[in-house]
Amino acid sequence: STLVIQKLEQAISSMKDAETGQRGFLLTGKTAFLGPYKGAYLKTQRLISEVSALTADNALQQANLASIQAILTRRMAILEQLVSKKQHQQVVSTADLEEGRSAMDALRLAVDHAEDTESKLLDERRAVLERYTFVAPAAIIAMLILAVVIASLSYISAIRDVKVKERLQQELEVK
Repeated sequence: STLVIQKLEQAISSMKDAETGQRGFLLTGKTAFLGPYKGAYLKTQRLISEVSALTADNALQQANLASIQAILTRRMAILEQLVSKKQHQQVVSTADLEEGRSAMDALRLAVDHAEDTESKLLDERRAVLERYTFVAPAAIIAMLILAVVIASLSYISAIRDVKVKERLQQELEVK
């Protein structure tokens, strides 16, 4: 559903916020930059849990979410490691930054895959809805016509029975 896609987008956005906060801290050493970083992981976990609940009936999405969860955990560990290095005045190397970028790219790819899966499911549901939207009016009209035919046949049969009754009553009166 669109809600699933929306929550996945919010999860990526939250991790981007964490990345931005971490980057600001790494560049300046000022802890004020860690504000967005601090709550991002829990917010992202909550969003992924909500998506998991929304897609509980879809095994493929559950597998996608397990992959996202694993990558998310790895990405957050890298963020924490780099913040810790900076806090302890250790050197943050280019390799450290590349590892973080690689994990974030993997997270984006996994989320894109889950969004694509959800979009395809949404397209399938729309197609079914469109099919029913096309068939339903035709079925209603057919049922109305059938109801009119049945009512007409019942009316004709009732009129015939009344005429037969009147004829029999007249014959009985004559006798």
